[in-house]
Parts: sequence; C-alpha cells; structure tokens
Amino acid sequence: MIFLITNLTFFALAFLSNALVAKDINAVSSWLLFRGNPQQDGFLPTSIKVPFEIQWKISLKDSIEGTAVVHDGKVYFGCMDEKVYALDCKDGKEIWKYKGGSFKAPPSIQDEVIYIGDIDGTLHAIDLNTGIKKWVFATNGEISGGANFFKKNILFGSQDENLYCLNAAGKELWKFKMEGPFFGSCAIIEGKTFAAGCDSTLHVLDAETGKELSNLDLGGQTGATPSIAGDDLFVGTMSNNVLGINWKKPKISWNYKPEKRSQPFFSSCAIAKNLVVVGGRDKKIHAIDREKGLEIWGVQTDGKVDASPLILGNTVVAGSFDGYLYFLNLEDGKLIQKLNLGGEISGSPVFYENSIYLGTSKGDFFRLRPKD
Repeated sequence: MIFLITNLTFFALAFLSNALVAKDINAVSSWLLFRGNPQQDGFLPTSIKVPFEIQWKISLKDSIEGTAVVHDGKVYFGCMDEKVYALDCKDGKEIWKYKGGSFKAPPSIQDEVIYIGDIDGTLHAIDLNTGIKKWVFATNGEISGGANFFKKNILFGSQDENLYCLNAAGKELWKFKMEGPFFGSCAIIEGKTFAAGCDSTLHVLDAETGKELSNLDLGGQTGATPSIAGDDLFVGTMSNNVLGINWKKPKISWNYKPEKRSQPFFSSCAIAKNLVVVGGRDKKIHAIDREKGLEIWGVQTDGKVDASPLILGNTVVAGSFDGYLYFLNLEDGKLIQKLNLGGEISGSPVFYENSIYLGTSKGDFFRLRPKD
C-alpha cells in the first residue's frame, strides 16, 4: 500500500515555471558509471512513456546487488555468484562472463575496459569486448562502490579506509587515508574528488594529486555516494539525515531529517533543477527542496529503499526491497506505475535507448521497455 505525503503549495508554481526540457531518448547512447556521469547526479532530461513492461529476463543462481552499465548495445553487471556478465541488450543473450570474486559493486567503463571491485577487495580490469582479464589490483577491504575517472586515471574507494588512484596500467599513483571504511563511489567535478565514509567527514581532494584541499564534519557516518550539481553536494548519512552542502566553502547549507520514523540513508541522491530525491531505510522515497532542504513529498513503500533513484525528465524511477519498481511524478510524487519484479531491489536502475536495466536479490536481471 502506498501513502502520499505532500507539501506542495509553494513548490508547484516554481516547478511549473522551471519545467524541464526533454531530449530525444536516442541521445542516451551509453551509461558508463554508477549514476551516469562523474558528478553522480542520477539525472537525465529525458522524457519517458510510462507504463513499462518486462522485455526480457534472465535468471542467475545468486543475487544481483549492484548497478549495471550499458555501452554499444551491451549491458554489463556483477553478481554474487563470482561472475561479471556481458549480455546483448536486444535479447539478453550472454556474450561473455568473467570469473572473479563475489561482486556487489557497480562496474565502470573507460577506453574499452570495464573496472569492477569485489567483496575480497580486488579491483578487476577486464577487456570490454572479450571478457579477458587485463590486470587486478588488491586492497585490504571490500570494494562496494564503483570506479570513477579523472583524465585516464581510475579512482575508487575500499573498506580498508583508502581512496585509491591508479593509472590505466593498474599502477598506484596515490591513495588517501581516511579514519573509516569507504562504502560508496567517489564523485568528480572541476578537478576535485570527494571522499566520504565512516569517518563522518567529507574530504575535498585534488583529483590529480590526492592532496586534501578542505574537509567538513558531516555529523555522522555515510555509506552513500555524494551527488553533485554545480556548487551543491548532497549526501545521506547513517545518522538519519540528508545534507545539502556548498562544497566550495565547504559549508552545510541545510540538514533534512524526517519528522517521523527516521532511519539511515544508504541511497544516493538524484538531483533535478528544484528537487533532490533519495531513498531511505524508513521505506520512503523522499523529495526535498534543493534550496531550502524541506520535504516536498514522500512516498511510502513496503521495504527499505537503499537503491538510488533515477530521474528521467519529469519521472522518478526507484526500486525498493519490497520487490517493486516505482514510477512517480517528479512534481508531486503521484504514483504512475508500480511494477513487480519479484525480488528485493538494491541496485539502481539505469537507462539506455528507451529501456531500463536492473537486477534483484533473487538473481533476476531485467530489460524493461514502454508498453506498445
């Protein structure tokens, strides 16, 4: 059952006067990183036609907990069965599979190489076309977040409390030590990268050298990936709040905490022009005013929402541990569609050529398309 909570009076006019401009769906030719771009903002100004239906499904023997990437008609993802899969987007046919450790991290693609970490702490570099190992790099903790790229370098965090920077050959260039595990992916903008983890601190680093430029006390640990738009950075914490931050100062602009049944936020934020949308362990999908940090609407699901929402034009797409994928109106949170996928959804949906791809804890992986 879904309950809609709204606080829309002051927001409706602002939203309508700043309507999003949709692009042709065919402009989305690749999805190469966890949240779609180096800023990790989870947003595309792309209109979609709802409802969606299942185009195809494959079933594996273990859970799919991470997010996929898509490039050149192929979709790639890791599975807890210790394999990375490459499938044909048209029919789900397997192109290759790669044996490594158990994978819950999202993969990332650069220069025909796919990079993905496993729970044993190894980053794997795999040839995108053949599925053959190029090199591996070992850390001392689980890798649960995806890689990001600065120039040709690969940046990723490990639960061994380090953010690493490697060159394309897998040689370590620098690492930044934190005082707690790093769970998420790093974001990159204007030559800066951001490390946030269990030391309750946002670290602003020079992406080329790893030198810390500034830091900010977050008041709580975080397992989420920071999301950035311009000077604004948004991140949820294990202290049951979401922070809006001016990362250039750095300074907390607002602190959002639900009034009732607040729980930690492991989901990463999706950023629209006026809204920040994020899932919580209170089983809600929250829409927060981007400037003021006030709740605009909230949609209650029947499971934790650790998966990071995706905003496609005026539609929010979000998965829940209740096994449903929710399609919501961005302006007011109104339910457009609720699609049953039959298993807990912890990975985030990705969008490519008018289709959505994602997996479930049951081991099913889906391609979804609009109904004809």
